[in-house]
Amino acid sequence: MNLSQIFVGPFTLKFYGMFVAAAFLVSAILYYQRLKIRDLDREFFVHHFWRWIMGGVVLGRIFAVVADPSILGRNDWLSFFAFWDGGISMLAALIGFLGIMRFDIYKAKQDFLPWTDAMVFPVIVGAMILDIGSFFTGAVYGSPTTLPWGVKYETFGVDLLSPLHPVTLYGLALHFWLFRWVERRFEPFLKHPGKLTFSAIFFFFGIQFILEFFRGDPAFTVLGIRIHQIFALVFSIAALVVLQRYRKK
Repeated sequence: MNLSQIFVGPFTLKFYGMFVAAAFLVSAILYYQRLKIRDLDREFFVHHFWRWIMGGVVLGRIFAVVADPSILGRNDWLSFFAFWDGGISMLAALIGFLGIMRFDIYKAKQDFLPWTDAMVFPVIVGAMILDIGSFFTGAVYGSPTTLPWGVKYETFGVDLLSPLHPVTLYGLALHFWLFRWVERRFEPFLKHPGKLTFSAIFFFFGIQFILEFFRGDPAFTVLGIRIHQIFALVFSIAALVVLQRYRKK
C-alpha cells in the first residue's frame, strides 16, 4: 500500500502530517473539556496554550535534528526550520510543552499536577490516532518477521520490502488498554494529584520501551540501542520511583 504522500503540483502532501494535525486537534479539545472536571481555569488555558505549543515545537525540532545529523547536511542553517525534513520528535515536543506549561502555572501560583492529570486522557487518545496514521502511512514500521500477520509496504520512506511487524498495531492495542485503565482510575485518583500522571507515564513509556524492540525504521543509536528506547526506560523508571513515594504516604 502507498498512502505516504501525494504530489499536488510543486507541493507534497504527507498523509502522516494530517494524522498529526488530527491527533493534536482532538487532544486539545479533550484537554479543554477535562479541565472542567478538575475545576481548573480554562481561561488561563486559552491564554497560555499557544506558548506551550511553541515550546513543544521548538524542542521537538531541535531533538529531531540532533537525533538525525544528516538533516544538517541537507539543509545547513535552515535545518531547524525545515520541518518537512524529519518532522519533530513527539517525545521532545511533549517535554517542551510541559516545560513551558510548568513555568506559566508556577508563575500563576497554581498546582501543576492537577493540570497534568487532566492531560493524561487526551494524550493517550492522541497517541492512538498517531498509531493508526503510522500504520497506514508507514511513518513508523516494524522489523522483518515471518509471522503470518506481517505487513508489507510499497511506500515512500519504507526501505524494507519483506513482511514487517505491525508495530503500530501493537502500540494501538496497548495504548487502548492504557486508555481503559485510565478511564477506570481517573475518579479514584483525583484525591491524590499527580498519582494518575506518574502511573500513566510508567505504563506509557514502558509500552514504548517494549515496542522499540520491534521497530525497523532507522533511528539514532547509542551503543546499538535506539535513543528513544533509552529515554523511554529512564522516564518509566523515574515515574516508578515517584509512585513508590505515593505508596509510602
